[in-house]
Amino acid sequence: MKSIYRIEYFLVLLPAIAIIFLMPVMTNAEQRVFVKDYTYKASDIDSKISSRAIALEQVKRLILEEVGTLVYAKTEVINYQLESDQIKSLTAGIVGIKVLNEKWDGESYYIIAQATIDDDNIANDINDLLQNQNQVAEIESVNKKVDELLAEIEKLKADIQNTSGQSSQKQEYIVRYDDSINQLRSVELVQDSYVNINSGNYETAMSSLSSAYVLSPVAVGPTVYIARSIVYTRQNKYQEAFNNLDTSLRLNPNIAHRVALNRAFVYERSGNKEKALDEINKAILLNPRFAPAYHQRATAYKQQGYLEKARENAVKAVSIQKQERQQVANIETKRQEIIKETKERGERIRQQQEAKIEQERQQQARTEEKKQDKIRKREARRQLAKSQQQQVRPQQQQLTKSQQLIRAQQQQARQKQLQRKQETRQQQAKSQQQQGQREARQNQQVRSQQVKQQQQQRKQESKQHQGQESGK
Repeated sequence: MKSIYRIEYFLVLLPAIAIIFLMPVMTNAEQRVFVKDYTYKASDIDSKISSRAIALEQVKRLILEEVGTLVYAKTEVINYQLESDQIKSLTAGIVGIKVLNEKWDGESYYIIAQATIDDDNIANDINDLLQNQNQVAEIESVNKKVDELLAEIEKLKADIQNTSGQSSQKQEYIVRYDDSINQLRSVELVQDSYVNINSGNYETAMSSLSSAYVLSPVAVGPTVYIARSIVYTRQNKYQEAFNNLDTSLRLNPNIAHRVALNRAFVYERSGNKEKALDEINKAILLNPRFAPAYHQRATAYKQQGYLEKARENAVKAVSIQKQERQQVANIETKRQEIIKETKERGERIRQQQEAKIEQERQQQARTEEKKQDKIRKREARRQLAKSQQQQVRPQQQQLTKSQQLIRAQQQQARQKQLQRKQETRQQQAKSQQQQGQREARQNQQVRSQQVKQQQQQRKQESKQHQGQESGK
């Protein structure tokens, strides 16, 4: 299967390879094309949407990493002491990424993308961006948010993997994971909007910002309104720009220093340099560690001829940025340690689960062996009983014949006894009948004698009565 995927990915890569080799013919010599691909292996909770969001961000990073390295090596940025990581961060707001092809097979998401830069103009583009430190601050804020979301996504994936069953805790992790994915997608759209802003595609930028707001209004709402204010400022719609900044501040009062720096940008573009400096000072007052505000104030002082103040602010800004980079590096180191620890914990849990499964398998095997042993013993007892039964059967048969003979004799004896009893009852009945007949004859004779006596008595009485009558 992997070999098939490699073939498919190679076929997908062919157009990009052709583009690279044909560049001297298709474009001017000063243009350079960067092509990268990335395959994201989806976890159990990933969908096509979440897999694409992560894969797209990773392929962007690969391209911008290479672009930033090349730009840092080949260009000279005017009046700014920038490290390579800063250059790479700024390219996210300048260099557009074009997706050449993408593929989802249900298990992994493959994507290939390209970026095209102009060697002659890239330094000017970065210098133009650096003149508007409000936009630099917003791009860096967006990039930082992407880093945080990717770290959060990795942590949630590990937490979900390490939480067994369908507990409420696991469901909470899944909900948070889906929300982080939506935030990542929305922040990616905000990144795209800055590329369009700096290339003058304001309508496309506004469309991206609207889509970002719909996906995750709470997470990117304030950032979206700041980006909209930048578009309106470039279109000389200053009141609309101020209105959007006010909305951003209402949504998140904690970004008042960023809002102040963007208000300074609006005033600068409208020609009110005094108000612009006031807003820059306000931004620094709200956040004394806000390096872009010091850079912007250095530019303002330089334009006014205050070179020493400009230098002091530039030095202050560089110092803050170095400290912040160190903090970011420390945080990244800590994040990598957490990720490593989480993976190791997940591996330990996986090994424990596998050991538990093996123990259960062995227990099942032992249980099955005991079951089979019982079956074998039961069968042996049955065979033994059958053998014993076969040995006893002839004796049982002889015993059965004797018992049958005894039962027959007993039956005959019972029949003779019953017959004798019946004959005795018949004799008794016959004797009783004869006795009754004798008693009946005797009774009849007695009654006959009594009748004769009565008749004789009546005759005598009749003769006496007649004699008396004749005497009278």
